[in-house]
Amino acid sequence: VANRYSQYGGGIIKVVNFKKGERKCKSLVIQCLSDNMLEYVRNKRSAFEMFEALKGKFEEKVFFHKLSVEKGF
Repeated sequence: VANRYSQYGGGIIKVVNFKKGERKCKSLVIQCLSDNMLEYVRNKRSAFEMFEALKGKFEEKVFFHKLSVEKGF
């Protein structure tokens, strides 16, 4: 990884800082989730993937809730 970014001068530092931020973000998301929600983010490699998985789950819930309200259930 270092060789690929060394040509940009300071690129290595940016990669290291990004990885630190990524770990912090993933840790924060995990700490804030209840145990039953952890299954949705368990195998995700990045914080963005975790966010997308959670967003998809909640959008799915909202969709089915709206659908049930419209049908009068």
